Formats: sequence, structure tokens, C-alpha cells
Amino acid sequence: MAKLRRQFDVNVIDLLELTTAVPPPMRAPKSGVVVSVSSTGDEMPFPLHFELRGLGVEVEFVEPGMLETDCATPRAKTRRCS
Repeated sequence: MAKLRRQFDVNVIDLLELTTAVPPPMRAPKSGVVVSVSSTGDEMPFPLHFELRGLGVEVEFVEPGMLETDCATPRAKTRRCS
């Protein structure tokens, strides 16, 4: 249960805390860029984009895509993925 809670905190709670803490200092000068790194940026609307659209703050999405590693290669031994 602790691992699940930690994963939830990282993926949900931390994102909420950042998206509420970062925009206020950008609103006064009407400038800034928020960069969201996610594998689902084009599939899910990012509410912050709509909130900041008229304030001169840009929201950019980065979708890294697939990385080639040996994690999916079947082997008999347990190993660390690179």
C-alpha cells in the first residue's frame, strides 16, 4: 500500500501542487512558460493551458515517446533495466 500511495502522490498530488504554485508569479508580468512532460499530453486536455491562455503564459507539452532498452528482452535471469 505504501508503494501505491507514493505513486499516487507523485503522479497526482505533486502535479496539483505544482500547477497551483507556479502560475501566480507568472500572472503579474504576463509572461512565462509551463512545460508539461507526459505520455498523455495530446490525449488529455491540460486545464492549466485554458486557464493561462489569455494571460501571456504559454503551456508546452513534451511527449518523450518510446525508449529503446533491454527491459522487454526475455531472459532467464533477473536484471536491471538500462
